[in-house]
Amino acid sequence: MRVAYLVSMKRGLPVFTYREVKLLRERGVDVHLYVMRDGKGVAMPELEWPVVKIRINLLLFRHLYLLLRTPQRYLSGLWEAFREDTLVHFAEAAYFLHDLRASGVDVIYCNEGKHALWIAYYIRCWLPLPIVVHAYADMVTARTHFSITKRASDLCSKFIVESEYTREKLVERYGLPEEMVEVVRFWSPYSPDRRIKIMIVGEWSERKAHEVVLDAFEQLDPERYVLWVVGGGTWSGEYYDVAAEVKRRRLEDRVVIWGRVPEEFLKVLYQSCDIFTLPSRTTKQGITEGIPVSLMEAMSYGRPVVSTYHAAIPELVEEILVEENNAEQLREAFEGLGDDPKLRERLGKRNLEIIRERFSEKNVAHIESVLAEAVKGKVNQR
Repeated sequence: MRVAYLVSMKRGLPVFTYREVKLLRERGVDVHLYVMRDGKGVAMPELEWPVVKIRINLLLFRHLYLLLRTPQRYLSGLWEAFREDTLVHFAEAAYFLHDLRASGVDVIYCNEGKHALWIAYYIRCWLPLPIVVHAYADMVTARTHFSITKRASDLCSKFIVESEYTREKLVERYGLPEEMVEVVRFWSPYSPDRRIKIMIVGEWSERKAHEVVLDAFEQLDPERYVLWVVGGGTWSGEYYDVAAEVKRRRLEDRVVIWGRVPEEFLKVLYQSCDIFTLPSRTTKQGITEGIPVSLMEAMSYGRPVVSTYHAAIPELVEEILVEENNAEQLREAFEGLGDDPKLRERLGKRNLEIIRERFSEKNVAHIESVLAEAVKGKVNQR
């Protein structure tokens, strides 16, 4: 079955529409998107999806063609569009007609019961295809264009609504037979993500060793583990493009690039991850870390951490530490923690104790005392 899916993409596809199209195509339905309004947004069509967008340089040509081939039908539709203030929709219908004929679609599916429905109505001037409309509350409450919406509704094969309430109102307002309107509830694809969430936070720099993390992560079971990458940018000369590397390795479905996030959101990520990692290393220029703040932050949220025997990190992390640049040891550490929830819990509790004992806000009071001592003492003349 081939479906012409009339939809607006003013801000990209609505997320629920994207999910619907994706699932229909996975079920073998040949969905072709006919875009009324075009724009960028969060949800965009996949590259392999057939998409028809309006090209201004072809618009006038296609209208001229219809006028010459079917002058009476064209002028009748144009006059109706003028009377109903739907000239734009008539123009779009005439444009889409060529592609609809060429692709041999079986049914027109209107993603909403106003603009898409009007376009489908004008398409019927030339092409007698069945029309199915997914109607929302705005079709029931609309205060304009009632006459053309009513005429278009009478040509439809079916209406789909998400609630009994909308069904009753639609039948009442447009005088539709009850059997013509079906209630199809929205669906949610979400289920708990039970994968082990490994997180790294930091600048995209050589010393943070994102490359080693990816080397280790690639060897993990793709069904069991997901990697969260937080941060971006770096110091001059150390930049490592994590996003490009993830794409090169084709790990997009297993790695989430959060980028730079607000502090409050970062807190949520710390609380949500299962394992925190920062396998710091010495750069080719000999640059090292001190004690990375992100390690302390993760430990303060009771997270188990995996790091390296690097610089002062062993002063903070008791376990688990691996050698620098050793992706195999890192992988083993991830799997060991991933397979043992009790170990993750034990290490998380111990890490929280370490922070409270040695890396808490009490250290600020120590700084204050050092400053006060300096104020009381004499200026060092050396």
